[in-house]
Amino acid sequence: MTLPSSPPITAMDIFNELKIANPNRQLPFTLLDPDALALAGKSGPPIMMSDFLGKSVFAPGLTGANTTYARSDSGGTITVTLTVRPDGSMTVTNAGGGTDPLAWGSPITAGIGAGYYVRFTLTNSSSSGTGTGGASASTGWLLLDLNRTVQASATKTGSTGGSRIVSGTYTVEISQDQSTIIATGTGYLLRATAEPL
Repeated sequence: MTLPSSPPITAMDIFNELKIANPNRQLPFTLLDPDALALAGKSGPPIMMSDFLGKSVFAPGLTGANTTYARSDSGGTITVTLTVRPDGSMTVTNAGGGTDPLAWGSPITAGIGAGYYVRFTLTNSSSSGTGTGGASASTGWLLLDLNRTVQASATKTGSTGGSRIVSGTYTVEISQDQSTIIATGTGYLLRATAEPL
């Protein structure tokens, strides 16, 4: 979690922050340890407690952008879901259970999302063929205290008329205050194809 942005700050606060990146880290430690210096943004002494104010080892950054995630199945409904999770991970999952692991930050940290928001913007959508289904609409800022998702879903009934194809392309943005965007990923293309029975 991010260290306090104003005093007081303790050496134990700093140690606990360093343990996010290295859960096996042990005491004792000093502010001159390489990972502590890196957290403070310093290359060496002098170093002060105030150098750690507002710092975090967690670094937002989206993976998997500008990629097509396509799934198809015959009969019934096929859904491709992009999920942004509270621990910094993301997944793209289809109805058959296949998963593509992604991330919106590093290191993966349980509960880190409680201090972040995600926004999905649908930048393009299309559908073709007979059947039903669609792509999730754009969202406002959503607190990452639980899984947040968008999806493309296609349903095909019968054996005539070709496949039902539904696509949605999304931009994913991360913020800590619902205004300043600190990470952006574009071109997450979700494509669901429901083929005839």
